[in-house]
Amino acid sequence: MRSSLAANLPSVVIEPPYTHVVVGDCREVLDYALLDTAFRAVRSGATLVALQRGKYFKRPDGDHVDTGAVIAAIEYAADVTARVVGKPSVDYFQAAASSLGVDLAACVVIGDDATTDIAGGRAAGAVTVQVRTGKFADQSRAGAGEQADVTLDSVADLPGLLVGGW
Repeated sequence: MRSSLAANLPSVVIEPPYTHVVVGDCREVLDYALLDTAFRAVRSGATLVALQRGKYFKRPDGDHVDTGAVIAAIEYAADVTARVVGKPSVDYFQAAASSLGVDLAACVVIGDDATTDIAGGRAAGAVTVQVRTGKFADQSRAGAGEQADVTLDSVADLPGLLVGGW
């Protein structure tokens, strides 16, 4: 792997044998050589870990490929399934609630992505609120994802929901 990456992350092992390949937001460093190195490491026995499975994300200049697409490529090529430690993993939501010392059933998961925010929140047993911003329109047209307990036009509407009740 590139030494410039290692300079920023001194605990990263840059020489084989690799035990884990962790994929997160990699848009600034990903190239074919790095992707191929990850594939080869996983194929040789390294555990593939995904920080999340988003298909794409939105920015002011448009939609961009997200971590889930990179994970899917490595999974397909290496014939493995990644361990997901971020959304939509139930473990992710449980860790967040636990870090606050609250029961997950008392939590509200709010998001625009039905496939990660809402699906993960529902699977974890939390109340879910989807906002009609971000990915909402794309996913609604495609019929993708879970149905939230409540849908709001904007996260700005949340205080009214909390004060007025469900």
